[in-house]
Amino acid sequence: MKGKEDAISGVLFILLGLAFLAMSWSFPKGSQDGVPGPGYFPIVISIFLIALSLLMIVIGFVEKTSFNFFDELFKVNLTTFLLTNVAIIGYLVLWSVIPFVLNTIVFLIALGMIFRRGLKANIVFSITVSVAIYLLFGHVFHVML
Repeated sequence: MKGKEDAISGVLFILLGLAFLAMSWSFPKGSQDGVPGPGYFPIVISIFLIALSLLMIVIGFVEKTSFNFFDELFKVNLTTFLLTNVAIIGYLVLWSVIPFVLNTIVFLIALGMIFRRGLKANIVFSITVSVAIYLLFGHVFHVML
């Protein structure tokens, strides 16, 4: 029966979302003055994961189709998938070695190259996003990066 793969995947992702939700529920949700706490984003992401998993199950059964995400990923985009994972691992390894903004700029440029983004647009995007994240979390949310 078509859609069965999506139902199985959806149930597994729902269980994963529930596990993350349970773990993050004990974290502080926010402060008295409305600043989001360490539990806010994990809870929101867990809820989104559960909702999208339910949607995947419903679409799989209603349309009698399956996304076959992993088939396409491994057949067509294996090199891109592997290079992206190498970039993520490199980013995490260099997290405490290189300053955040520089590490993030290099990481985003590497991702842009992997996904064949134009060089000028890639550099502008990487610098803009890295600096924006630094300013937003460092100066607005007062999170140490």
